[in-house]
Amino acid sequence: MSQKEAGRRKDHSLMENHLYECLYYILYSNIPQEDKLPVLKHYKAKIVRLHTLRMNNVMPDNSKQRQNRRRGTDTVPHPQNEQTTSR
Repeated sequence: MSQKEAGRRKDHSLMENHLYECLYYILYSNIPQEDKLPVLKHYKAKIVRLHTLRMNNVMPDNSKQRQNRRRGTDTVPHPQNEQTTSR
């Protein structure tokens, strides 16, 4: 299991480095500015998506709790929502 995760982290790092290299190449190339912007946005979106995937794999429980809270189906009881009963 840990070898699989290490391989996945390595793949993510390689892909992220490749995407940043593409960004730098585009930034310093002789392409006209108006042609650079859409391509830069495209690569930025890929980097953000890659980072989001990595973070979801690192903290899967937190993302599920966040989704449940958005839907209003939070499974963790909050102290202000609990009713206290005295005996």
